[in-house]
Amino acid sequence: MARNDLKGKLVLIAGGGKNHGGLLSIDFAAKGAKLAIHYNSESAKAESEKTLSEVQGLGDEAFLFQALATSRHFFIR
Repeated sequence: MARNDLKGKLVLIAGGGKNHGGLLSIDFAAKGAKLAIHYNSESAKAESEKTLSEVQGLGDEAFLFQALATSRHFFIR
């Protein structure tokens, strides 16, 4: 597998809906990865949905999930 070939791999990006995380989400999607895009607050949800739409526009599989991320655990809401 080539270094940039992420086809079929699932990537979880904490904070992947906006800012740097949003850019990473789009970059990973462009390389063929399926994405689990995390956001942690309702205020981040709208921007995360925009990123999800952009990723899906590339034809890639992706979904959003909200969770409280601590230093050691994810708590899915």
